[in-house]
Amino acid sequence: GYNTLQGLIEKDVFAHESFANYEWSLLDLKCQENSQLLYGKDIRNQLPKISDLKYDFDDIFVRSLYHLDKSLKERKSSEKTLVSKREFTKAVFKFGFYLCKYFDKSYYLTSVHNISKHIELLHIDNKIRKNMLHFMKESNIFRRTDKFSMDFKSLQKNFIFFIFSLLRNGNLHRKLEFQEMVNYLEKKFNGLPYLTRYIKIAKKIYNSSKI
Repeated sequence: GYNTLQGLIEKDVFAHESFANYEWSLLDLKCQENSQLLYGKDIRNQLPKISDLKYDFDDIFVRSLYHLDKSLKERKSSEKTLVSKREFTKAVFKFGFYLCKYFDKSYYLTSVHNISKHIELLHIDNKIRKNMLHFMKESNIFRRTDKFSMDFKSLQKNFIFFIFSLLRNGNLHRKLEFQEMVNYLEKKFNGLPYLTRYIKIAKKIYNSSKI
């Protein structure tokens, strides 16, 4: 079900009512259409001010990894390939939002369109790598056509390695080496087992290619 108004006002109450990220949910409801659709009326004035929100970058970041882990899990079944691809695009867009918010604290929009546009601006300002534009573009293509323009397995692998590279180089809110990544992921949600397993593969490839 939907969150109570009390849950939207108080973060502690929200945590007991929902699995979602608190700040993301509030930003989503700051859009009049979403507020009207979910609650039957405009409740925006009853919600905490955007300027008062304190963002948990760990939580926002890990939610993109949660979808990435699900994508890896579903890819193992040929019957769930489409589900795997959809989860991948969710991971990309959630990570895109994380980058938007991390590099621009004034950013507050949650739509795929706005996230995509802001990622382009961040790249122009040299705050993020060009790789992210590619992942956003491919995910947008999939949202429109249910297809990627390149091999999905390669795309997925490149995105995972891209995130690992950013973590190892200290380009995100944390700087983590491989074993630290494992320890970090094992404490989140269900331990993100498929992504954790992937780290071991990534370590071998990183070492052999000296990335």
